[in-house]
Amino acid sequence: PFRGLGMPKPYKRIEREKMDFKHAVKKQYQASLTMLGQAIENCPDSLWIDQSYANKFWHIAFHTLYFTDFYTQKSEKEFVKWEKHKDGFEFLDRLPEQEPIPIEDVYTKKEVLEYYNYIVDDLHARIDSTDMEADSGVSWIPFQKFELQIHNIKHIQHHVGMMFERLRNNDIDVEWARREG
Repeated sequence: PFRGLGMPKPYKRIEREKMDFKHAVKKQYQASLTMLGQAIENCPDSLWIDQSYANKFWHIAFHTLYFTDFYTQKSEKEFVKWEKHKDGFEFLDRLPEQEPIPIEDVYTKKEVLEYYNYIVDDLHARIDSTDMEADSGVSWIPFQKFELQIHNIKHIQHHVGMMFERLRNNDIDVEWARREG
């Protein structure tokens, strides 16, 4: 067996009567979305539209919010796009069966923060009304709603990591958000 680093000390276990999965999911979304909001808020205008990256900062932020919104809805059939949605902007790359969609416009930071607040304001209610044992409600996602939420939080963190790296490379401080509550 590997012994190079030694065994970590065990964490002190918090005793609970029953695991509240919805509570845990909401807190992890809250932390992930706090970090996403911090990235958006702290992005300077020059980095927001920086042409040296294949995917612009604004585009990553919008993509992340779109799929957060999409995956926290009851189903893809019931999903209603945000009122300022621009078709095709949700994809960072085109789907194989589609022609590339020219993106000649950008979402402003103000618009992206508006979308962010729209999602954050409704998130707890969405999670509370979700049957975590139901099918995902998305044709290309073959697992249940609970796993979809974990998948979605991983997706948020994946893109937050990209944005944080760009910010830090530009000497902009951003911080890890802890799960609260």
